[in-house]
Amino acid sequence: MKTTDFSKDLNKLREDNEKVTYDGMQVALILKELDFILVSLHKIGSYYAEDISTKREQYEKETTQFMDNSLVNPRLAKIRTILTQKFNLQEGEDELDDIERICEQIPYWHKPGDYCDEIWAEPNFDCE
Repeated sequence: MKTTDFSKDLNKLREDNEKVTYDGMQVALILKELDFILVSLHKIGSYYAEDISTKREQYEKETTQFMDNSLVNPRLAKIRTILTQKFNLQEGEDELDDIERICEQIPYWHKPGDYCDEIWAEPNFDCE
């Protein structure tokens, strides 16, 4: 079996990872989780929007409390687990699987002031 070196193209997937199929209910529940998080964060922002300059500390505290008390990190981790389980995670010649390779260059937060405004998901990718 020929092994392809994907390390030169960070956005290249193995052929068997180019199309993955999920159960409709799994996707619906993932969307429900994402909607809960996104709409709630939007509502928090809207609640404090008028007086954000005077209530910045309250806004930040409420956002942090929402994320902690509503288990946002475990929810996102579960979503990642569900989405990842359909991928072939065999390592390539670079000793990385497709997900590790694609995520390798993410500019993760390390210290205050580290932010990223790059959006990787294309809004009009082919869904068929």
